[in-house]
Amino acid sequence: MTIRASLLQLVNESKPMHTVLCKVEAVDTNQATCDAAPVDGSPIYYKVRLRATIDSAQTGIIIIPVIGSYVLVGCISDIDDFRYVILYDQIQSMEIVCQDIRLNGATNGGVVKVSELVNKINRLEQHASTHQHAYASPGGPAVTTPTPTQPIIPITTIADLQSTTVKHG
Repeated sequence: MTIRASLLQLVNESKPMHTVLCKVEAVDTNQATCDAAPVDGSPIYYKVRLRATIDSAQTGIIIIPVIGSYVLVGCISDIDDFRYVILYDQIQSMEIVCQDIRLNGATNGGVVKVSELVNKINRLEQHASTHQHAYASPGGPAVTTPTPTQPIIPITTIADLQSTTVKHG
C-alpha cells in the first residue's frame, strides 16, 4: 500500500460520515437499492439504499436514479448497510407512499380517477347518441316521428384525459 493510500484510509476511518460521488451501475427497484461506482476508482458499493429506512415496508419517498447517472452516496462509517443515496443527478421515477399528498396546496381537490370518469362520460355519450324525442313545429301539430340525434363520434377514451406522467393508486 502506498503512503497516499494509507493516509486516505486513515482519514476515511477517522471520519464517521462522509460522501462519495458515484456513477449508478445497476438499480434494484424491488429492494430499493442501487450499485454505485465511486468516480475516484474505489470499489463499487453494492446495495446502496435509495431510501433512508431499513424496514420491510415500502413507505416514504423512493427515488429511482437513471442507470449511468451520478449520485452522491452518504457513508456512515464503512459499514455497507449504512450507505444511502443523498442526491441524484437524473431521476428515472419517484414513488411517494403516504396517507395524503398535496401538490401546490389542495384548492383544486383530488386527482381524477380516469377509468371511472371515462366510463361515466361514455354512458352519457351513449345516452346522448341514442336519445330521440318528438317535437312540435311552430303553429302546427306535434310531429310524431322522433328525430334521431347525431351520434357522438369518436367516444371519449382514457388517452383523451389521462396524464401518463402522474399516476396514483
